[in-house]
Amino acid sequence: MKILVYGANGTQAGAAAEVLMESGHQVRVLMRSNEKARPWVSKGAEVALGDMGDLDSLKRASEGCDAVFLLVPTFRSSNEDGVNFGLNAVKAAKAAGISKIVWNTSGPIADENSDQADTDPGARILRQLKIEGISFLGLQPTIYMENFLAPWVTDSLRTNNVLTYPIPPNFKIQWVAARDFGVVAAAALTRELPNEIVQLGGPRALDGDQLADIFSLSLGRRLLFKTMPIETFRNSLTSLAGPHIAEIVGGLYQAIQTAPEQLQPAFVLNPGSLVNRFNVTLTSLENWVSLHQNSFSL
Repeated sequence: MKILVYGANGTQAGAAAEVLMESGHQVRVLMRSNEKARPWVSKGAEVALGDMGDLDSLKRASEGCDAVFLLVPTFRSSNEDGVNFGLNAVKAAKAAGISKIVWNTSGPIADENSDQADTDPGARILRQLKIEGISFLGLQPTIYMENFLAPWVTDSLRTNNVLTYPIPPNFKIQWVAARDFGVVAAAALTRELPNEIVQLGGPRALDGDQLADIFSLSLGRRLLFKTMPIETFRNSLTSLAGPHIAEIVGGLYQAIQTAPEQLQPAFVLNPGSLVNRFNVTLTSLENWVSLHQNSFSL
């Protein structure tokens, strides 16, 4: 299939695009400039120049494609941009006769009957998919393994042999690898899509000590897990992503630290139904750390 991928220059959609190519699909990536497109050209992808705020450019990019892999990041400086970008992508797919979309929701979606539904990008995209009658599979991530590549994690690992993250030590998460969105999409797009949102997490739920044990085994040195204070996390993320996004993301982890028992069920899943439905193998944290161990080396 020829698949148009949105957001391929980002860590999350980029990993998915590579897996789609490895699976034999032909990938077309949307880029704003030829300069940003060069790495993808060298990998054998097609490139379409355009901007998610420009519906006409998305219509041109969608022409001749069989399916779309859509990612519009939840954490943006403007919810309005997120809404417009997502709606444009869906409308362009419909105009091009595309009948299938696999959508990384990038985070939780507001209930379509709630007061937030009109301003929440995920809820608006979901509504538009239903209006246009496009078959879809929405994949809602837990928390990405790629977050461990952040400098405030890698620096502490290298200098202090401490794995630090802003969650309580006994809080369990089924961490998900970004590439697994491509794994599921590659399989799902060859089948009928279920028109539903499914949570996607890794093979098993891990608490802080288990995380440290896995990193220790892979890196060959003993590591300890420590909870990162929220303000330390916010300050670190501010320098990377700006204060607006740092405040939003920090709020999520503050909620986890404040009420872990209440939020725990959202991060512990049963991946069996997804694995069995699409006959896929999800990435274990052990394998992910082994693939990225150079990032954690002394």
